[in-house]
Amino acid sequence: MGRLLLARRRRKKQEILTQIGVFLEDGTKKRVKFSPMDKIMRSIVHEVAETAGVIAYSFGSEEVDRHVVLFKKEHAPSDEELHALRNGEVYSPTSVKPTGEGATPLLGSTGQTSSKPVGPVSNYRDKYKHLISTEISEPAPLKPQPERNFGFVPSSNKRDVRSIEETLIDLRTKKKAKLEAPDDS
Repeated sequence: MGRLLLARRRRKKQEILTQIGVFLEDGTKKRVKFSPMDKIMRSIVHEVAETAGVIAYSFGSEEVDRHVVLFKKEHAPSDEELHALRNGEVYSPTSVKPTGEGATPLLGSTGQTSSKPVGPVSNYRDKYKHLISTEISEPAPLKPQPERNFGFVPSSNKRDVRSIEETLIDLRTKKKAKLEAPDDS
């Protein structure tokens, strides 16, 4: 049973390949519509269309009349055309209403704007009053200072103002002096 199903899918894939090949060869067709098919076959059509360099879209309702339409890249569908096809309508470029950026929005039935001023809904200072100071007399937060002592050694002794090179030179000289010094033990 599995072999039979695989063989059927291979044949169908070959048929789809030949249909797409004929579609690409024909210079007059801008799109081709496949008959309604199940989800697996639609996925095969989408896969073959992607490898062939053709745009594929599925339209219709699932399990009823879901079909695939292929478009050549030169004749890609517009957003309005896709919207019409998804709604099951026939697309005609003359009957499309302008809904893009160039269209003017409708401002109510009278065409007048509202006189209500646009502003923030709430004051951000009320929202963040726990973070920002609202009273003038409140002192500013203190600048963090290091502790005077870290353990038994004062922090002033822990600050080294020498550069890395100077520190390395000092370490080398101390090591040399230690190696050259005679052992008293």
